[in-house]
Parts: sequence; structure tokens; C-alpha cells
Amino acid sequence: MAVRLKDIAQDLGVSTVTVSKVLRGSSDIGAVTRARVLQRMKELKYQPNMLAQALASGQSFAVGLVVPDLVHPFFAELAKSLGGTLRQSGDRR
Repeated sequence: MAVRLKDIAQDLGVSTVTVSKVLRGSSDIGAVTRARVLQRMKELKYQPNMLAQALASGQSFAVGLVVPDLVHPFFAELAKSLGGTLRQSGDRR
């Protein structure tokens, strides 16, 4: 089962809002609390839920590609190359 913000908050005895603010880099969280939350996220290998973030922010950062034929080697290679390039572009934040 995936680790949720709620799980991290319960483990540390803080609110889910606090954990969310740490994740978003909010400046109103103390350094000690921030360090505890980030350490716990690392220990649990927390991965943010991209769908949940898209719903909350209204931005999905999804890219669409329309091609006439994915079976054709050219278009398949184009899609594969584009996907690789977008993944290598780094964190969107």
C-alpha cells in the first residue's frame, strides 16, 4: 500500500496540513519540523500522488501526442524519444 501524507502526519504527531506545507516548501514551518518530516518521507520512500496533486492544483503537466499510427516505427520512436526527453527534463517545480 502506498504511503500517504496522512500516514506520515500520524507517525510524527503533526497535522496533514503541516506535512503538505513541508512538501510544498512553505516558509511557515520550523526547521526542526521540516527536517523530521523530510526524514520520515525519505525513510518511507514517499512518492507524491501526481493525480491528487493535479486535482488540487488544477495543473496536470500532462503532455498529449497525436500521431496517425503508433505501430509505424517512426511514430513509435518519436513517442518513445519524446517521453525520454520529458523525463530527463527534471523536476517541474
